[in-house]
Amino acid sequence: MGMSLGMSTGAAGVSSALVTTASNGAQNVEFRYLSADQAHTDLGDLVRSSISLMTTQVPADPTTPDAFAVAYRTQEQAHSIRSAVSRQRHRVHLVPETAATLTYLRHTGEVAQHATVAIVDFGESGLSVAVVDQVDGTVLHADRTSHVSGTGFDDLIFHHVVGSPTTPHPLRHLDRDLLSGRCRVAKEQLSSEPKSHVDIDLQGIRPIEISRTGFDEIAAPTVRVAVEFIRAT
Repeated sequence: MGMSLGMSTGAAGVSSALVTTASNGAQNVEFRYLSADQAHTDLGDLVRSSISLMTTQVPADPTTPDAFAVAYRTQEQAHSIRSAVSRQRHRVHLVPETAATLTYLRHTGEVAQHATVAIVDFGESGLSVAVVDQVDGTVLHADRTSHVSGTGFDDLIFHHVVGSPTTPHPLRHLDRDLLSGRCRVAKEQLSSEPKSHVDIDLQGIRPIEISRTGFDEIAAPTVRVAVEFIRAT
């Protein structure tokens, strides 16, 4: 039996996957996400905390995976992670995000017939596009914009909610951080689950419903900007 820990870093936090492979090839994957907040924003510290979480709390028994890998996007991220994990007893391999993604795509067999691949990362703080040579992994061209981001979608839903006729005024009675967090959850549910609508609960107020159709209308202008940016890159 083999075990490996893979981690993906971003502006909003660190995603971790602990993969256990049995002798017959069957795999079990445990996912966890550690989010950044006002008190925990250093990426290196989040990676170190995630390693601790995935090796001491998630498994039934504390364990040491055979391999540790962390995907990063920028050299600044790599430096922060490298400094943090240098104090770990585990040997952690740092992998450029595009290389990690391309490796996965090759594993699926879906890109073998293509000479080049455009890898798009729609993240919390921005949208990145990298055009990569599928054969040797060379990044031929890359661009990034902060005009399209997960945070931007969160803000759109937030303003939609506070502008709803069913939301009482003045808005000073609302906890902005709490409401923003619930708007983010609504976005993720509508983006990943087959739901026709979600309800956003407010403090002492009738829940505000956002339908999938309504969400599509809110997101459409930003999606068009994203598509044009990807095409231009």
